[in-house]
This record gives sequence, C-alpha cells and structure tokens, in this order.
Amino acid sequence: MTVLQSRFKGIVDRLGETFVISGSPHRGVIGILSPAVAARYVSGSVIDAAARPIRSVYVAHDDNSAVGNSATWDGATFTVQKVIPIRHRGETVAKLLVFTQ
Repeated sequence: MTVLQSRFKGIVDRLGETFVISGSPHRGVIGILSPAVAARYVSGSVIDAAARPIRSVYVAHDDNSAVGNSATWDGATFTVQKVIPIRHRGETVAKLLVFTQ
C-alpha cells in the first residue's frame, strides 16, 4: 500500500460510515449527488428511475464493491450503479461508488 492509499484509507476509516454488501461490512464516506452531478456517472434513465437522493460513497482503494451489488445503509437498500476508480499517477488511491434506491 502506498502512502497516498494509506492516507485515503485512514480518512475513510475515521470519517466513514458502515454499510453492508452481501453480509460483509464496508466503510465509506457517504454524501449526496444532485441529479446534474450524477449525470456525469450514470445514464439519464438510471437517474429518472432512482428515488432521491442519489448517494455518493468514497471508499478505500481495496474495496471490492461491484456494479449491481445490493447495499444496506441506515435501514435503506441501495444498488451500486457505478464504481469509479480515483487515480493519482497511475495508481488507484480510492473509489467513488454511486448508490441509487
């Protein structure tokens, strides 16, 4: 693990919330995406079909979440619509997940 990956992982561990995918706990920093920002990552039909708010979740580089996974957080069930690696100098330092309900 590089220094930058370790820093991002530490931030997620300290500030993140726990969500569950397939019975396994994951940690992520959870936020809200406006439909306009969500359109950068998913299609208009996905946005139109989604209940609001659409969630963004920043996770560590080694998180194994995949598109189509079902996640539970705060009593609600979400679907992972997109997994975007966040890269710096060719290495993945974190991932951005897009959750819809």
